[in-house]
Amino acid sequence: MPMNDQAAAINECILWEIEGNDVVYTSINTVVEQDNATHYPVEFLNTLSANGLSVHIIQLKVSVPIVLLRNLPPPELCNETRLKVVSLHRHTIGAEILMVVASARQHFIPRISPLP
Repeated sequence: MPMNDQAAAINECILWEIEGNDVVYTSINTVVEQDNATHYPVEFLNTLSANGLSVHIIQLKVSVPIVLLRNLPPPELCNETRLKVVSLHRHTIGAEILMVVASARQHFIPRISPLP
């Protein structure tokens, strides 16, 4: 079983064990300039998962652990920071850092473009 499939299976088991409703988030799958568009169907592109990028569809619940894949305002929110979801909104995820020092402070993770 490929690593992404194993991770998806583990994530599904964890979500099933946690009470509450899940919220589904999808990646942005449009281009700014049509000249930069590829000639592959969007459905195919949505099935791809590259290292360092999240998959096209993720399901989250309050209390699940997540890992930040991008640097946000330093010094606290940097790549590979472990967080716990505390609230789910349409365009943001409210999360607390899983550290004793910073655990009382809530941060909002915005929906961002995967490009640098």
